[in-house]
Amino acid sequence: MSSVASLTLISQQFTIYFGIPVFFFGLIGNCLNILMFLSKNLFPSSPCQLYFLTASISSLIAIIIPLSLRILIGLQYDLTKTNLFLCKSRQYLGHVSILTSLTCVSLATIDRYLISCREVRFRQMSKISTARILCILTIVFWSLHGLPIVIMVNIYPAAANQTVCV
Repeated sequence: MSSVASLTLISQQFTIYFGIPVFFFGLIGNCLNILMFLSKNLFPSSPCQLYFLTASISSLIAIIIPLSLRILIGLQYDLTKTNLFLCKSRQYLGHVSILTSLTCVSLATIDRYLISCREVRFRQMSKISTARILCILTIVFWSLHGLPIVIMVNIYPAAANQTVCV
């Protein structure tokens, strides 16, 4: 067995045995986060709550679509080789949702810093209206940033009678 084939086998086994628990625990954890952040009000009342809600929804999207398709690829059932929509959406939604989630967690950290500052002018920067605008701008920015993925990713022929989503 060549080193490339053994690395491919290790990668597939890792995806199956590590990806499935991450999928289920991530699905449960993010759903519980969303329920917790929406339990009192339909709309979040604090900026940090809104940031974490947006991060949880983004993480849930990243788990449901890209990770589930990657697990199927590890199980030798690659839908992205035949379906252009799944090929593009796996790459695009994975990119946008992960970066949106990370940005929202960073914004929540900045918000916690602002709310705990001694100076009043810094504490006044922590507003729910500012958080809504920043969440929308974050989603729009990363969505536009990922547009080249939608344009460039395609299904290409590979070896004999095979295709690849790149």
